[in-house]
Amino acid sequence: MRLCFVLLPDAQQLTPRKLELAAKQEFPELGKATWKKSKEGTSEFTLGGVPVITALMPVPVPEGEADEATDRSLSGLDGSWTLPEHRAHLVVVRQGPESNKVEELAAFTRVVAVIVRATGAVGVYWGEGGATHHPEFVMNIAQSELPLPIWVGLSVAKTKKGFELLSIGMAQLGLPNLLLRAPDLGGPTLEFFYDLLAYAARRGSAFAEGETVGRDEHERLPVTHEKSPVVANEQVWAVTIGKSAAVKVKKPAAVKAKKPAAPKAKKKAAAPAPAKKAPAKKQVAAKKKR
Repeated sequence: MRLCFVLLPDAQQLTPRKLELAAKQEFPELGKATWKKSKEGTSEFTLGGVPVITALMPVPVPEGEADEATDRSLSGLDGSWTLPEHRAHLVVVRQGPESNKVEELAAFTRVVAVIVRATGAVGVYWGEGGATHHPEFVMNIAQSELPLPIWVGLSVAKTKKGFELLSIGMAQLGLPNLLLRAPDLGGPTLEFFYDLLAYAARRGSAFAEGETVGRDEHERLPVTHEKSPVVANEQVWAVTIGKSAAVKVKKPAAVKAKKPAAPKAKKKAAAPAPAKKAPAKKQVAAKKKR
């Protein structure tokens, strides 16, 4: 089972008509939805082969949890976006056994995007990634082959030597989180961070201690295993930019991280959305420590 929370400006039921129109507009390849039932705020349907149940909650997500998670989204990094008031939310659940397959999670994400468009949502709280995303960010990134920035939250901390970037939520793919140490927090650093996560997701297995990664065929940055700086009893794989390539490692073969497919261009939104800025061009500064 996988779930997320679609945040609504007011309590409104998801209807077959709204879902059908949104799917046709945004993801026609998903086909028509098979609607099973709708009763007392609960809807059950299958779209694009993904069985889904939604439950309407006529209240905000409790304790401001969703509001506080915007700065762990790439769409809200450094306070570039804050969640508007939401008076209700839909709990969206993918039925069936929990799966860490990339393809199945990507299909569920596209269904979530359809629901976002159908309901006029003001945000999406992806709980397993600890991040709340701008709705247009979700619509754009869901178009990509590997919508990792939706699934995985980003925690940034300032250090004496620069910055630490920590992923949140790679367990959804059965993988450990990444800790990247870098001297700056510019666009190239963010791009490399998501490149590494995408490479790990496509590879489908964790990096061993001593393997190397790099931004080109010449760079060899050794991977180490460390305790998570924020979660007790959790190990992460760590990479430090700027570390000497002369460090002796067990497996010196360099691995160049592949870039995830770029989101498909969509029609211009009514208002500018921070999500449309490419990570490679976005300059940010750490807002606060974890």
